[in-house]
Amino acid sequence: MFFFTPPIPPREASLRERIVQIDLLGSVLVTGALACFVLCMHWSGIYHWSSPRAILTMISSIILTIAFVLNEWFMGPKAMIQHHLLKNARVLPNLIYIFFLAGVYFPLLYTLPVQLQSVHNESASQSGVRLIPLVLGISIFTMISNGLLTWWRHYALFLAAGAILGTAGLAKIHSLGADATTGDWIRYEVLAAVGVGLALQIPMIANQTVVAAADVPAVTSLTLFVENVGTALFVAAGEAAFAQGLMASIARNVPSVAPQKVLDVGATQIRSVFYGSELQGVLGSYLDGCKISHIIGVACGAAACVVSFGSVGSAGIRGIRMRLKKVHAP
Repeated sequence: MFFFTPPIPPREASLRERIVQIDLLGSVLVTGALACFVLCMHWSGIYHWSSPRAILTMISSIILTIAFVLNEWFMGPKAMIQHHLLKNARVLPNLIYIFFLAGVYFPLLYTLPVQLQSVHNESASQSGVRLIPLVLGISIFTMISNGLLTWWRHYALFLAAGAILGTAGLAKIHSLGADATTGDWIRYEVLAAVGVGLALQIPMIANQTVVAAADVPAVTSLTLFVENVGTALFVAAGEAAFAQGLMASIARNVPSVAPQKVLDVGATQIRSVFYGSELQGVLGSYLDGCKISHIIGVACGAAACVVSFGSVGSAGIRGIRMRLKKVHAP
């Protein structure tokens, strides 16, 4: 005798159920919160932190963020952010790490072209060429770290090494002055690239290996979400820090020049608008603004180092416990 079980067609979800499953409200709330934060950073750099635009957009960002958190809490298993993943002691540190690592790398891609075009009188294309050691180095060492991880699975050490080297490279870039040579730029960009490249994909890979197979899609999207949020926040914060530092330095070093005029002119046109001592003061102010922006990246790198040290310590403790279990096993 032969038995045949006919397949049961899945029940089609209604339009309302589909909307609930994609967490449309959560997507709208988090997008609005990020947009308001970016606008706040942009306007605070142009006007001032006490301007009504900056205050209102910051308040709006905070309110929308609170609403997003409440929405995710009440959505439960249908939320964009799964609660049980955040409670995982091995997933959460990786999320925090990639959040801060995004603040090391991505704001640098915004600030370095401005610094090269203004202080070092590079064209837009030339400044792009000068970024090749950073971008290409990150791509190469990302592939190297992924290959090494398949052979040596102690991912916490990759996180620590990446954070230390990336922060050191960014700190050295921060120390460069107007007289820095091409060799200096290449060395420190490569140093930063080695660090960021070693660690950039590790949190994603690690999170996928420490959860159940059913949670892999959710933890993958969550890791990408946290990385993108960190990118948006720290790029906006770096832009605001640069603008505020530039305007403060202009007011201090070149009081005869209106700070807003310098912002309106742009990095590539300052040599055709300002001359003599005014030009030197404006160039120095651009360098000051870029250095202040780099400080945010260095702070993010330091935070990533702290998180990675915790991951290394936790991995060591887990290894000791496993060895003790083997020793005392009957």
